[in-house]
Amino acid sequence: MISFSWLILIMSPLLIFMNFNWFLMWVMIELSTFSFLSIMWNKWFIMVHENRMKYFCVQTISSIFLIFLFCVIYLTKYQWINSTSNFLFFILLFKLGSVPFHSWFVNLSKNLNYKNMFILNTWQKIIPIFMMLIFISITLSIIILLINMLISVFSQLFSFDIKILLSFSSVSNLSWMLISILISLKVILVFCLFYFIVMGELMKKLKMLNMKIMNFNLNSIQIKWLFLSLLSISGIPPFLGFIPKWMVLKNTLSFKWFNILLILLILTVLNSMIYLRICWNNLFLNFNLVNLKMNYNDNNISFMINLSFTLL
Repeated sequence: MISFSWLILIMSPLLIFMNFNWFLMWVMIELSTFSFLSIMWNKWFIMVHENRMKYFCVQTISSIFLIFLFCVIYLTKYQWINSTSNFLFFILLFKLGSVPFHSWFVNLSKNLNYKNMFILNTWQKIIPIFMMLIFISITLSIIILLINMLISVFSQLFSFDIKILLSFSSVSNLSWMLISILISLKVILVFCLFYFIVMGELMKKLKMLNMKIMNFNLNSIQIKWLFLSLLSISGIPPFLGFIPKWMVLKNTLSFKWFNILLILLILTVLNSMIYLRICWNNLFLNFNLVNLKMNYNDNNISFMINLSFTLL
């Protein structure tokens, strides 16, 4: 039976799509925060309490500023909405863990288990992203998305901690989310759907293997599929993670942002090369062709099912 915290966590982002109301959005984002804090609860680990306090402080501070600006806009009868929109945009970036506020997000993610890390990287971003559709600033968004991509790429170069890699991967994908928001609601919804699916499959496999660093000595069907999932989340064709990025690129061409697209593509290729570097030794150089023989045992069948899921 689903717990009350899980019910609130699932329903709070969905309710904001039913009624456009600023106060309702603020209430839902607070309910989502407290439900996630409840899910993170573990009385046996001190680190969990530190994580909860860190997340609580970040979300509380940003929410105080958020409701304050909402009140200012309401009391001035929307006359200050243009003046406060940039402040609201930065507050939402803070909640999302975007650059230049990414430190708390990375530090928190690396201390979470994979289930909670998945929630933080996906479901907890829905409400702030939806609110960005209202307060989006084109100029600031373009600057932030490029800086996001740049910092995430160079931060992943010298890290082999899988949670840190995925944290900066989330920061990198936030760049694609920002440019999706600039296009349309439909594009950002489709992008999030694909991203959530790919991230969910990756987290499930990581939880199963209980990996903390990229261990190249492991040589099994599950490890090989794990690396395929990493390639998918990096957006390399023909994997599933390539579809939303191709869709965003195709739609962005209509805006004629060719210089921005060129920079974004170069940084995306560099980001993909990082994952290729990680996967190359284990997945390709040490790939044992014997494992690909169709012996119809459980491991081979599971591998083929997972492989078909990660490919287009």
